[in-house]
Amino acid sequence: MNKNCFVKIVCIDGPHGVGKTYNLESLRKNVDLIEFAVYVDEGFVPKVKTKFHPQSLFEETKWALNWFENITKRCFFNKKTGRFEHNKIIVTDRSPYSACVYSKSHAKELKKVIDGIRDEFEVKGIKLYNLYLYADVMLIEGRIKERLRLPTEQWRKKLNEDDPTWLKEVIKRYVKISTCFCERIPTDDSEKCCEKIVEFVKKLFSYFYLLMALILHKKKKEKKKKKN
Repeated sequence: MNKNCFVKIVCIDGPHGVGKTYNLESLRKNVDLIEFAVYVDEGFVPKVKTKFHPQSLFEETKWALNWFENITKRCFFNKKTGRFEHNKIIVTDRSPYSACVYSKSHAKELKKVIDGIRDEFEVKGIKLYNLYLYADVMLIEGRIKERLRLPTEQWRKKLNEDDPTWLKEVIKRYVKISTCFCERIPTDDSEKCCEKIVEFVKKLFSYFYLLMALILHKKKKEKKKKKN
């Protein structure tokens, strides 16, 4: 584990209908986080039409790899340190781990790949902090039904989001990879959920700048020693 990471990524994860997008939008409007964070919605990974199902191993793997690549494009690479840098916390809708949850096959193998890339990213100064949002299944089902009434949301049926059995399976899969998440946050109360995410980001930001201050102090000491 690399503690001296210069890029902090907070990933808001959880099953469809749990409230990820709603909370990301709420965070975007939160004035307390303007100085601390930038937001990336699910659409930052471009979707290209192919002949494969969007939840096939091929498509989910491609999505996860594109996710990682697009994160690096949003950061500055310091050639002197060999690490990526960013002056704010990056908050994303979903993490690469959602790919192994929604993949219709070889989910375990895909998770191993994502674990390996995550470790490589830490070496290069990028650390992921995965937050798992959860709620009562009946509440999520109600939210999904409301959403699917909208004409613009009908495409979600192709992903089986109208199937309660698939929702329960997705939740089971998230439980299996629970060790990937540093915090679990209920979304039953939307305001409290948003407050907890804000608190998490603020703490992370404070730690980030404390770390940077310590590193700069250490460098100044080393320069003084060389002069003497």
